[in-house]
Amino acid sequence: MVGSERRAARTIVVVGAVVLAGCSSAASDANAFELTDPTVAIVATDEGPALRIGGTVVNVTDVVLDDVAVAVVLDDALDAYMPAGAATLPVDGVDRIYPADTPRDEVPSEGAVGIEFEDTRHLDGAGDYLAEVADLADEVVVNVTWDGGEQTITAAAEVLDQDGLLDR
Repeated sequence: MVGSERRAARTIVVVGAVVLAGCSSAASDANAFELTDPTVAIVATDEGPALRIGGTVVNVTDVVLDDVAVAVVLDDALDAYMPAGAATLPVDGVDRIYPADTPRDEVPSEGAVGIEFEDTRHLDGAGDYLAEVADLADEVVVNVTWDGGEQTITAAAEVLDQDGLLDR
């Protein structure tokens, strides 16, 4: 009886280790994507100043990921400067994202090796509000979701002002 109890205890330990190994592989899914070329700019548009955030999300795993969507997450403090608000909105999605090192000629038309995104939000305020917006927008934060996972990526980015709006 003692021997069978030991075998049962070993079986429980082995099953527990397998379950934990499964959890660690699921945790690696939290690092399935990287953000490349993050950009933030205050730009002039026909409707007035706007905050433009962009970048490319690439699949750094060795498997194809399905139903991938990207949403830009803005600092809640930016809500005061955006007539439409700073809500997190999906900006782009692709059915199948292939690993970043996949040769382009091996990626079918319904797939991609990355998602380039751009989110433009119009700004409104008074006084020196553009400088305040620039201070709040020096990070690009995106939420990436796919069939079976979710990841939030944060990257520092210099706020560009190619139109000279901050100097006015």
